[in-house]
Amino acid sequence: MTQLDLVKSFLEDADIQDKYGLTPDDVAKMTMSSEYNPKAQILVSLIRQMMNVMEDSGTTVNLAASRLNAHLENALR
Repeated sequence: MTQLDLVKSFLEDADIQDKYGLTPDDVAKMTMSSEYNPKAQILVSLIRQMMNVMEDSGTTVNLAASRLNAHLENALR
């Protein structure tokens, strides 16, 4: 499964799509550089970052949490 497939699998949930203003078509056409409304973009960006952290084999749990926290703080500014 590719990184894009993993991101899409998170976003295929109807409740998430409703909450963040995404449509099934948005998810189906998604690329790793797609842009969405600001609320959805924060979620999509966080999921992408989670995939990056997971693929980095040298990442400890604490480092992963720190990287995700920093990413969220920057995204919410």
